[in-house]
Amino acid sequence: MVGEIGAAITSLKTAFDIAKSINDLVKNAEVQAAVMGLQQKILEAQSSALSANERDDQLRRQIEALSAEVTSLKNWDAEKAKYDLLELDPGFYGFVLKDEERGQQPYFALCPNCFEANKKSILHQSPDLNVNLRTWSCAACNSSYGIRARNMKTLIERARGVSE
Repeated sequence: MVGEIGAAITSLKTAFDIAKSINDLVKNAEVQAAVMGLQQKILEAQSSALSANERDDQLRRQIEALSAEVTSLKNWDAEKAKYDLLELDPGFYGFVLKDEERGQQPYFALCPNCFEANKKSILHQSPDLNVNLRTWSCAACNSSYGIRARNMKTLIERARGVSE
């Protein structure tokens, strides 16, 4: 009977060790499952952080572009304030530097179409066969005006009421 009790104790001990091993394996599987869940959450957080960084970079670029545009518009407003719109000949308009801004620059007029689009394009006199008619044109927008005038200085002075 002692042998049977010893065998029973040995069997119980073996069963206990097996149960403990199973329990350890279950705990290990639970820990691994928890670790995997934690790793998944970390990956999601990293992905969200990368997306936020990309959005921040995109917004930063948009802010820089808008800031540059605002600066450009402010500069254009300052430049625009240097010019007057004059009727150089009936129906022929041009933007001309104000007298106090002209300094030693030659007389010229800017195309009104281009000027309103925030561009400066000088109107050039095109050679014409007609002695009484001159064509003033803009190379940027291809506007052209046929008028009677010898030169831009005469047109500007006449528009400002300055006698020749």
